[in-house]
Amino acid sequence: MPHKADLMADQAGVPGAPLVGAAVDGLPVDGTVPGGTPVRPRRSSGRSGGRPLLAVATGAVLLVVTCLLRFDGLTAHLPALLAVNVDEPTLVTRALGIVHGYLPTLYDWPTGSMLFLALPFELVGHLAPSWFQKNPYLVARYPFAAVSVSVVLLTGGLASLMVERRSERMTTAFLASTAVAVSYLCVENGRLILPDQLQLALVLAAMICVLSYDHSRSRSWLVAAGILAGLSAGTKYLGGFVILPALGAVLVESRRSWTRAAVDTALLAGSALVGFVVSVPAVVVHTHGVLVGLDYQFGHQAGGHLGYDLASNGWWYYLTQALPGNWGWVLTGLAMAGLVLVAAQGTRRQRLTLLFVVPVFIALGASKIQFPHYVILIVPMLAIYAAIAVVWASRHLRRWGGSLPALVLAALLLLSLVPTVVNDMKIVRSARAPNTQLVASRVVGRLPGPVWAEPYTLAVPTKNQIDGAVVGQSPAVLSCRCYVAISSFMEDRYRQESAKYGSEVAIYDAVERQGRLVTTIAPGRPLRYDWMELPQYGMDTLPLTGPTGLVGPRITVYKMPG
Repeated sequence: MPHKADLMADQAGVPGAPLVGAAVDGLPVDGTVPGGTPVRPRRSSGRSGGRPLLAVATGAVLLVVTCLLRFDGLTAHLPALLAVNVDEPTLVTRALGIVHGYLPTLYDWPTGSMLFLALPFELVGHLAPSWFQKNPYLVARYPFAAVSVSVVLLTGGLASLMVERRSERMTTAFLASTAVAVSYLCVENGRLILPDQLQLALVLAAMICVLSYDHSRSRSWLVAAGILAGLSAGTKYLGGFVILPALGAVLVESRRSWTRAAVDTALLAGSALVGFVVSVPAVVVHTHGVLVGLDYQFGHQAGGHLGYDLASNGWWYYLTQALPGNWGWVLTGLAMAGLVLVAAQGTRRQRLTLLFVVPVFIALGASKIQFPHYVILIVPMLAIYAAIAVVWASRHLRRWGGSLPALVLAALLLLSLVPTVVNDMKIVRSARAPNTQLVASRVVGRLPGPVWAEPYTLAVPTKNQIDGAVVGQSPAVLSCRCYVAISSFMEDRYRQESAKYGSEVAIYDAVERQGRLVTTIAPGRPLRYDWMELPQYGMDTLPLTGPTGLVGPRITVYKMPG
């Protein structure tokens, strides 16, 4: 049976336990026990003193890696090559409109991310107006990359709140943050001018507030969670699902006081509404337009995304392609195991997060669209679940066979992330690589005649460009006495669904048959039209060292007889 003095020493530092030197059940404060036997104080091993330094060092290394993967080569080829992603011009153009006093007329995307971008636009436009007019994309990239870095930090903060054992908090937070820092989707998306990670940062901040409220029952945390949930929904609509864990935290204590639960629910709903109105002010003055945009966005998930439609719902696609492509099968399996572990025997805090992850995945899978970046919204939570599973397994392995099995597990986990890190580095390399659209702009600009250049062929318009319509939708191109530039990003998407887009494919076939091939500007390695979306789509074929060759869509130029 342990000595009372030993129990006192073991409890030191535990909330609610007596301090060393205090009397416990009559134990004298002078360090002796009845009978006169002195109690020798335990000597510190000195190991704990190095833990803060180790935590700071590993955190600093992780932060540096995170920033390098998101900022290195971020503005390569600007301002010549404006948009890397097809949706970037949408956000930039609408943010510029807001700066000039115009609200968007279409709300397929709510305006939260545009208002966020309008702030640096307004500031830089005021300080250097002439320079800003030429470089809006350069100004836009940095804030969104910074938000992507904050997602890694917020993941670590949330992970530490979800673990009750103090000895396991730092490890869980570090593992989860590392998984998000090197996540292929988070790196690729974090380098673009898109709303996904701004939404994600708001979701993670809201979840931190939810767990803080669940611990303290302070309404300040609840109001903050509601406002952040509203802001998240105002950035991309699915972010609003984060209100469900907040509601769960309110209702879980409702049996103690229904009155308090009703008041807290009203506070949550009201604060969420405030957050949404702040990020989408048009909901007050243009309510019908916002509702139409919301209906369009969710209805659009049933199909109509050229080249990205699925034959059935997307659950299997996200489980077997998007997540494994994001960080490999090992971490995907650990994430699923962690999710099951949390559901089966997790703490209340951990289970509250399921109220966000499960509904979001159901909503994503209900769509028939293969957009890998959609799953970004739950990647940090899945990373935390994976970290929880690893720490849980390590704890049990140490009991069974000492520290060696736990170290082997950690080594295997790190090794499984090596291909993901390699592909992250290829993302950075591809940003600096020569681009087919830049080459096409120079080649087409020197042609001795007018050019019909469809979208995604030229980085910048040329003086001899006469039309920019999609070739497959323009029968008039067959009678044009001109050059025609075709992008594989348009042509291949139509050909992939040739049964659905037979008339468009027929026009591309006719151009190839009637026209004289002038030149083909092709990437150094065969790349799909969506080659950046996931490593297996083409990014993993790029070399890690040496020349990358051209990257981008294949540009084919024909001379039409007219």
